[in-house]
Amino acid sequence: MPDYIGVIEDLADAPPKSIILVDEAYLRYHARKSLASDSIEMSQLLNLSRQNEQTLIFVSQQARYVDKNIASTADVVIVKELEPLQPKFERSELGEIIKTASEQFAGIKGDKRRWSYVYSPIADFYGLMENDLPSFWTSRLSHAFATGERVSGKRLPKKMTKQDRIGKAKELRLDGLSYRKIGSILGVTEGTAYNYVNDYPYKRNSR
Repeated sequence: MPDYIGVIEDLADAPPKSIILVDEAYLRYHARKSLASDSIEMSQLLNLSRQNEQTLIFVSQQARYVDKNIASTADVVIVKELEPLQPKFERSELGEIIKTASEQFAGIKGDKRRWSYVYSPIADFYGLMENDLPSFWTSRLSHAFATGERVSGKRLPKKMTKQDRIGKAKELRLDGLSYRKIGSILGVTEGTAYNYVNDYPYKRNSR
């Protein structure tokens, strides 16, 4: 993975304002371990994540496998293509979302892997979105949990240089993000994000 993506074993090690992806979340936060120490720790970190301005993304093959506290505190639910019987066995709390997602996917012709059904009350958006794979994606990376064990080790992300931030800002702007959102992601002000994207004041200094 790129240097700007780190790897941690404990959510407590994640820095403020970070985006944290917990892949195969059921391995550590399984619904049937709801009274275990890991689950209690997770609940505490969920409550603190907003204070730390962190975004937590939990990935699971089925929502029913994951601790109910994760589902109940979710701001956004993203559903990929469903297995034929999955709508019948998912969490009842997510029943309407899963049903709608299943109906939406039924209308897609061809490869459905590029599509996701997004339920986001905060953004007032409910519908399908298409996305490309990350530039660094590989089949090996996709099967990182093939052994059934958690990936261990710790590697904090490399701090981005100013030129890295400028390049990332331009990339995010091309993706349609606002200057405010770009600034939030990069940890800079909205004005600085604007300057990064528009090469200002660098053009002025080169005159």
